[in-house]
Amino acid sequence: MTEKFLIVLLMVAVLAGCGKLTTVNSPREKEDISLVENAHYDAESKIRYMVSNDNTHVYVRFDTDNYSTIMRIRKLGAIIRFDTNGKKKGTHSLKYPVYNVDAFPSGPMSDPNVVPGAILRDDLFPPTTTAIWTEGEIATNIDLGINTEGFVCSVALDDKDVLMYRVGIPFKLIGGTRPEDFTSLNMEVEIPTPDTGPKTSTSSDPSSAMPGSMNNGMPGNMNNSPGSMSGPLPSGGMMSSGGVSGGIPAIRIWMQVNLSPSTAN
Repeated sequence: MTEKFLIVLLMVAVLAGCGKLTTVNSPREKEDISLVENAHYDAESKIRYMVSNDNTHVYVRFDTDNYSTIMRIRKLGAIIRFDTNGKKKGTHSLKYPVYNVDAFPSGPMSDPNVVPGAILRDDLFPPTTTAIWTEGEIATNIDLGINTEGFVCSVALDDKDVLMYRVGIPFKLIGGTRPEDFTSLNMEVEIPTPDTGPKTSTSSDPSSAMPGSMNNGMPGNMNNSPGSMSGPLPSGGMMSSGGVSGGIPAIRIWMQVNLSPSTAN
């Protein structure tokens, strides 16, 4: 009887541990904030991530040098979900990047300065992007060039072909006006597969009809965007071959976030 009781207690402890989210303490956002110094690392997906905030926005940064993950983000974007009730439902989400179809190269090109017929290393992340903001079942395409809601979005590859991702979402869009309004904030970073992603009832998703091959190669040199991350990734995060496949499960990283309190202006 005692042995059975101990086994039950052990199973309960294991299940409780499985359901516990990583706690992420959000530092104050600043211009030179370091992902390396504030990073959490998801070994399964090889993604290094952090959250920060100021008086008006919450920011998510992550980076990865995993080739397959970079290709998935190039085509399908990443999704940042919010649950302000301390659960894992994510009734608000931002999907970024979502590319305008005409921003992508129509096909391979030759570079006359190198070997005749060589394929140019196309920019995987052209600047003409939009985002999809979803509240419940209602999705809205956001033109970041003329956006007035205050989204902050950037994605690029650094000179070592590490993807650097950053988004900032105004508190007003997730039900508050300051950090103190969010005492039970859970967030998720999701890298979808072709069969996953937020439901859209009022708009189509241009990223689902992306032209061209996904194997055109990585750019050899891209400048870091302002505030971009640097520093080596943990071991085991090197790029591996592979592309998007419906058989690959979505990457889902849920976290419990403790925001930094407001400061006087």
